[in-house]
Amino acid sequence: MKRIIGALLILIGLGTVSYTMYMRYQADKANEILIARFEESLIDLDELPGGTDSATDTPELPGDPTEVVLPGDPSAEEPVPTSPSAPVKTAEELQKEREDVVNNAIKNLKVIGLISIPRIGVYGPIVEGIGDKSLRYAVGHFEGTGLPGSGNFALASHRNYTYAHYFRDIHKLKVGDEIKIKTKTKEYTYVVTGTKIVLPTAMEVLNHTDNSTITLVTCTVDSTKRVIVFGKLK
Repeated sequence: MKRIIGALLILIGLGTVSYTMYMRYQADKANEILIARFEESLIDLDELPGGTDSATDTPELPGDPTEVVLPGDPSAEEPVPTSPSAPVKTAEELQKEREDVVNNAIKNLKVIGLISIPRIGVYGPIVEGIGDKSLRYAVGHFEGTGLPGSGNFALASHRNYTYAHYFRDIHKLKVGDEIKIKTKTKEYTYVVTGTKIVLPTAMEVLNHTDNSTITLVTCTVDSTKRVIVFGKLK
């Protein structure tokens, strides 16, 4: 019995690792595709609605999701194992299938810019919105908050290892570190002015600012609170 239990635990562990690796693959592949899309189809910021810097409709600042596969979400589905009688697919075919899954998952995301944080090695796409699919693959812009160079430009990202985790190390940022934003028409450089840990309900961090600022949001390691990094336009 102990051997059976041990074998089951090993299988569960292998399954968990395989799922995590597959989700990381999807996130990394989506990152490549979104960055490639940046140069080709980056939307003009004038096309975005709002711009009033009003708070998001979301009642809480987003945190890392639980490890749940969402029914009907192709970006969260694992490959279906082939039966012994099914033809064996080549590596190229499997690669194409996975890329198709990623392309389908991100096809409606609006890429509005790129973010670079040299101190912690971040380089990735910014998309409009902070929905599950946006944060699964990119850094999300809080709709209704400021745009680069105007008001409070507020962004969110995950820090866990299953999804895109661009803000995993933002707690390491120090005053004076640079955050670079590239849009279709211009590049902006912000400098970090401070950090803070708040409750998920602290929506005031998204409030309008008269000067040009940036706010980065992610969760603490235990996901109970939020790590906030503040910056101002250089």
